[in-house]
Amino acid sequence: MNIGPRTLTRKTFACALACLLLAPVGIFARTVAQKKQAARTQLDLAERLRDSLESRPEAQRTRKDFQKVIDAYRKVYYTAPSLAKADVAVQAVAELLEDQGRLLNDPKSFKDAIGQLVFLRREYPGSKLRAEALFTIGEIYRDDLDDAKQAKATFEDFVKRYPGNSRAQEARKAIAEIDNPSVAKAPSRPKRHGNARDGRKLYAQLKTLLSFRLLMTRLMLRCSRNSRTQLL
Repeated sequence: MNIGPRTLTRKTFACALACLLLAPVGIFARTVAQKKQAARTQLDLAERLRDSLESRPEAQRTRKDFQKVIDAYRKVYYTAPSLAKADVAVQAVAELLEDQGRLLNDPKSFKDAIGQLVFLRREYPGSKLRAEALFTIGEIYRDDLDDAKQAKATFEDFVKRYPGNSRAQEARKAIAEIDNPSVAKAPSRPKRHGNARDGRKLYAQLKTLLSFRLLMTRLMLRCSRNSRTQLL
């Protein structure tokens, strides 16, 4: 019996599909685990790139520099969307876009930052960063885009969703200021993510210190073993 090319193609496809369906679950599980490990390594790289960027004077930071760090963070949640710290990477992209907009006087970057925060809230409903993301959206509308209407709507949404949040009072005050422009505002507002950056730098310093202590401990143990060997 002659077997035509189409018959062979169908049989080949059927065999491939059967192999895929019968493949051990462990194969896919290992793949997910490997992706998460790769994402963790990528997150460490992104953090180092960001620290390097922020150690430079603001006047020397270019759009290309920002994009390099942004791409590094995006690769984290592209690689492993379910990583425990994927939401942290999403938030970092939003912060970098916001900084880029401020330093380069680029309104589009502010809008992109809002889009990133909306993405965080939508894709990571269990994240502890969701409330802060919504509050930050209100701040960007108010401080960077001068959109009082959207800012007020966002702050009202924040108060409605998170009435017991530690920043709910700030949101209520922001609404009052928008409703009554004559209310005196602070002459300058602090950078919104300064505390997070300080925490990141402190964590990096702590990791360096612990690594140094571990290295010294290993050297001392090695010296001790060498000394005992010589005595014997």
